[in-house]
Amino acid sequence: MNPSEEPILAAGVLIMRNDGASDRILLLRNRTRGDWGFPKGHSDPGEDDYATARRELAEETGIVEFELEPDFRFVSTYVLPAGRNRGRRKRVTYYLARVKTDILQLSREHDQAVWATRAEVEQRLPYGELANIAREAFLFVEAKRNN
Repeated sequence: MNPSEEPILAAGVLIMRNDGASDRILLLRNRTRGDWGFPKGHSDPGEDDYATARRELAEETGIVEFELEPDFRFVSTYVLPAGRNRGRRKRVTYYLARVKTDILQLSREHDQAVWATRAEVEQRLPYGELANIAREAFLFVEAKRNN
């Protein structure tokens, strides 16, 4: 790996809604790999992180109306462990947004969606970093509600 090589850029959105009893985050299951995650994807040339996140959210879930939490942003940087880009750095910027509806239109990339509680997120997310991001989002929303 060349440390000076630009990282692969991606962005996504943690979508949260309150069902009246608890806050829930949208998790999507990848049709091919079977793992759970958030709506996200690679940046197109010239596209900023927020534009990428909005586009990927719309493509993967059909969600175009949301309320962005402007004070939440989580950047995850890691080295890709496998595939054609093995050894390259990847930087994913996550935003947090709220929706009032649970209506989705999944893309072909995903075969299932679940509005997960905090406990369900811990059970479904295979990678510690994704669970950490969700934990930070839940803590952010709880702190905001208590202020």
